[in-house]
Amino acid sequence: MSNEASGNGREPWHLRRQVPVTLFLAIAIQSAVAIWWAAEMDTRVDYLESHFTTTQTFSERLTKIEVSQEVIKKDVSEIEDLLRQMFYRASPLTNSED
Repeated sequence: MSNEASGNGREPWHLRRQVPVTLFLAIAIQSAVAIWWAAEMDTRVDYLESHFTTTQTFSERLTKIEVSQEVIKKDVSEIEDLLRQMFYRASPLTNSED
């Protein structure tokens, strides 16, 4: 191709023997490592997203359990109060003192 064929008077791009092959090899290896790294990051993000969903589900369940526990504590406290009242009414010591 001549200078006139390129349209701008410049020579088209070409590879000279002055550029070492190791440069291209290094660029190819870096590109492969970058692609491998990105794929590994994608795998890690997928794992973290699934772990987050699982943790969120456990958190919701734990909150429900804590609320239920508080209700049970209140109910047990009420039952204890009723039993104390019944015990003091039925106790012979309390009846003889009247």
